[in-house]
Amino acid sequence: VQRWFSILQEFNHEIQFIEGKSNQAADCLSRDTIEKKTQSLFIKQFDPLYELSICDQDRNGKYKVSDACINKIIQNLHCFLGHPGFSSLTNTVKPIIESKNLIATVKKICQDCLVCKQVKHRTTDSHIYCGDLTRNEVGETISTDIVGPFLIEPKPDDVRKVYILTVTDLCSRLTKIALTYDITASTITNAFSNILSSTFNPRSLL
Repeated sequence: VQRWFSILQEFNHEIQFIEGKSNQAADCLSRDTIEKKTQSLFIKQFDPLYELSICDQDRNGKYKVSDACINKIIQNLHCFLGHPGFSSLTNTVKPIIESKNLIATVKKICQDCLVCKQVKHRTTDSHIYCGDLTRNEVGETISTDIVGPFLIEPKPDDVRKVYILTVTDLCSRLTKIALTYDITASTITNAFSNILSSTFNPRSLL
């Protein structure tokens, strides 16, 4: 305010009062003209929790959601919460929503979500394995895997699929990779042979 006051002091001005009916543009800017009906419409359209908030609650405080509304409510919550997975979303909504189709709806929403399909990686049992994945001697045993495909664009309008072959020594954890454009037997065999000839000479392979 002081900054504007000092700037205005440079001008020879006279402050005049103008009634609202004679200065409608400025008057509208200075007043809250949104009616309750308009506000209600805005909330219905943009508030993801609105549909849930108008549901009745049981004696335990859970919202009793009808079959007609459960799909929309879970869809809104899934987006509002940042696209959680099935377990996370179930644990979030189960304590607050009562519906006989709750679990089935959560599962369907998570499975059919296009954003989740495009962004999230495939789930794997990466922490479940059998046997010992460490060795005491360098080069004794190696493990190998193929991941992909990944889309690359080496030239404009030239989109290709690429796969990555990984070979890892289970003692030193030294890893070599090879990029391939397909995963045919001959291509993978040649890539694997090139890695072995330049780096590894293992006695066993996982």
